[in-house]
Amino acid sequence: MYTPIDLSVRLGLRNRMVQLLSAMRTYRTAQRTLSWQSIPQAYSLLLASLLALCSHFSSQAQLVFIPDVQMRAWLNTVIPDVVDPAGYMDTAHPSIPYVTYYTMYVDWDPADLTGLEYLTGIDTLTISFGSPPYTSVTLNALPPNLRQLRMLHYPGATLPPLPSTLANFQLYDANNLTSISSWPPDLEYVSVQFSSSLTSLAELPSRMETVGLDGLTSITDLSNVLPDTIHGNLGLHNMSQLGQLPEFPYFEGGATLFLNNLGAITSIPSFSGHIAQIDLWFLPLVSNLPMLPSDLEILHLFNLVQLEPLPELPGGILDLDLIALPQIKTLPTMPDSLVHLYIGYLPLLECLPELPSTLQLLSVFDSGVHCAPNLPSGIISNMPLCGFYNAGICPFFSPSISGHVFHDLNTNGTRDPGEVGFGQATVQFAPGNTITGVMNSGFYAQALDSGTYAITPNVSNPYVLSISPTSHSASLVNIHYVDSLNDFAVQLQPNVQDLTTDLAFLSHPRPGFNNMVHLSYRNEGTITMSGTVVFHFDDDQSWNSSTPAPDMISGNTATWNFTDLELGEQRQIFISLHTDASVILGTAIDHDAVAEPVNTDQTPADNVAFLSGEVVGAFDPNDISVLPSELTSAQVAAGELLTYTIRFQNTGTYLAERVIITDTLSSDLVWSSVEFIASSHPCSWYIHDGTLRVTFDQIMLPDSTSNEPDSHGFVRFSLAPDPGLLNGAQFGSTANIYFDYNPPVITNEAIFLVNDPTQVGDLARPDLSIRPNPVEDLLILEKTTSGTSLLEVLDLTGRVVIRTTFPGSMRTLDVRSLNSGSYLIRIDGRPMGRFVRR
Repeated sequence: MYTPIDLSVRLGLRNRMVQLLSAMRTYRTAQRTLSWQSIPQAYSLLLASLLALCSHFSSQAQLVFIPDVQMRAWLNTVIPDVVDPAGYMDTAHPSIPYVTYYTMYVDWDPADLTGLEYLTGIDTLTISFGSPPYTSVTLNALPPNLRQLRMLHYPGATLPPLPSTLANFQLYDANNLTSISSWPPDLEYVSVQFSSSLTSLAELPSRMETVGLDGLTSITDLSNVLPDTIHGNLGLHNMSQLGQLPEFPYFEGGATLFLNNLGAITSIPSFSGHIAQIDLWFLPLVSNLPMLPSDLEILHLFNLVQLEPLPELPGGILDLDLIALPQIKTLPTMPDSLVHLYIGYLPLLECLPELPSTLQLLSVFDSGVHCAPNLPSGIISNMPLCGFYNAGICPFFSPSISGHVFHDLNTNGTRDPGEVGFGQATVQFAPGNTITGVMNSGFYAQALDSGTYAITPNVSNPYVLSISPTSHSASLVNIHYVDSLNDFAVQLQPNVQDLTTDLAFLSHPRPGFNNMVHLSYRNEGTITMSGTVVFHFDDDQSWNSSTPAPDMISGNTATWNFTDLELGEQRQIFISLHTDASVILGTAIDHDAVAEPVNTDQTPADNVAFLSGEVVGAFDPNDISVLPSELTSAQVAAGELLTYTIRFQNTGTYLAERVIITDTLSSDLVWSSVEFIASSHPCSWYIHDGTLRVTFDQIMLPDSTSNEPDSHGFVRFSLAPDPGLLNGAQFGSTANIYFDYNPPVITNEAIFLVNDPTQVGDLARPDLSIRPNPVEDLLILEKTTSGTSLLEVLDLTGRVVIRTTFPGSMRTLDVRSLNSGSYLIRIDGRPMGRFVRR
């Protein structure tokens, strides 16, 4: 069906053609009849008709040849019959002004788009090219009156001139394009994305609404590209070769700035004008930010791994997201306007600042945050503060006391930047007989009931010269209150080298299976240390793997090098060993480890750790043990420590998000003497009225079916028995292990006994041979019994300096790590003889 305009044009053309055909018949008739008089007249008529037809075409149409057959078909789908069968386009077709927007899909190759430029009525055009690669495309010109142009997957190496009327231009995935040499003067919106070959861009018009540049991985410089003024949004994304950012435009009217994945830039220029929202993502080399705009309302910082510290926050911020900022230790003052606070993966952040009453939503995850000074009324939050009131379920908040124990390098009593935490301490609260551990970072926090408390530090490290102050007083006035400024400054004896090691079984050796051994080493001294850790494993086991991997392994010896071990820092190694199926149940397994250097160490004996066990069949993976299990009353009086190990395994069917261990400690233990030794995963702990509570929050412990090696965990701590215990005294300890909110798994009971020898003659028993005596290096021990025994060497103070197993009837013991002097040998808790180390 034709429009009236179409019909009029077609009728005019038809009449001209009828006249021409009539004139041609008259002329041919005159030629056939040889009517010489009528031939000139017929010829004149034919010529006049032909001129009339040409005149009609010149006044009604302009014909342009369209070389691409597919393009002809496309044009005829836009305007029927605009291209005739011979390939000519009527560029004066009366329907052209009525086609104002169109989406063009170019799915043929090669493609010549000649003819597109004659669609003069198009205001909005999308050109989408099919799947690359294209071998050839010709696009010499665009419709002249375009206001909006969107080009997807453009394969050309150059752009046609952009019409002067263009206000909105979007270019996506033009990977053969190397430059854009000019922009239309009235351009307001430009988005150029994922055009990896672009190396140069022309300067944009001075005032733009929105500029978005994304995935231009060859762009190195934007200094002469950005406009003078931005009224809407500026986004720069995924430009890995961009060296530095130019000066920002002046932002008008509450604009948005988004910088994302600009891997090479090291700094952010100053902000100018009025910015309502700033998003900074994946800027790995940026370590500081300029002053934020005063009217900023939304700030999102994501994965700025070098950023420290945060700038001061403007007073009007409503929404603050801080995600993956691993160097941030403290947050600035929160503005009174804040409504939403989202914090994730800030591992060094321990305490939140005062939260404004306007805050409605608080989300904290995968961070070191343990406390918040207050909880605004009506807030929705996922942040727990757990205390001894919530053994089964952890409520959102309890009143809490927190602070830091730190190494006071400049002796000014104030925790200054660069002063590291001192984790070798506990903090006691009175009244209430509550003791809490201090994290390696020096931070501690304890949930308590409302009231006033005296806070006292307890440090077992022998190199502490003073602690200031000796105590704090804190008052918890309501259920949401946190007193968080209770810091203790520790001054240490300088230049002391003291490394310690510890070994523990994460799982028992079993024939045909792998088992895990945990090796930890700590810097107990007062200077940063570098050295090596050497692990010797039993001949009845073979090496499987370790995390981290050793720097060297030779035979039954694995060696790890370490550098820059800070004061109080503990590092861990998880070792997987295999027991052959032919190994007999009950076979003794002995391992040892040493942290070097030893010869310059203040206490070389604790550089060495021994681990003894035996090959077992079926066993309970949730257990508690104590070593030594027996001491003499003299050793008890001398303050020798008991080491408890609590092991656990998730034998369920799904990962455990949290594991809690409780252990009611005997009153025959000195609770204040507790020392945390090691744990398989990060944890927090405290003792309240003699009940030890250890919390592995967000442990995400896999179940044994899906990941048996990683389904294990443990915690080790030591306490001193009451020095007044007499011969025959004994007490037990049983642990309760909670996996998430399931009923507790109750362990065995670990029994400790005070056992004195009954006669003096027991000190020189005839059933143990010791040679040579005195000894310099290797001591040969031979006993009349053949079973496996516990072998211990004690110094004259009753302190155990070597603990290992004595399998069979003969054992060679390396005593080169011992100082010169006399030592007692004890087997299975019974004194068996003495030797002298030269």
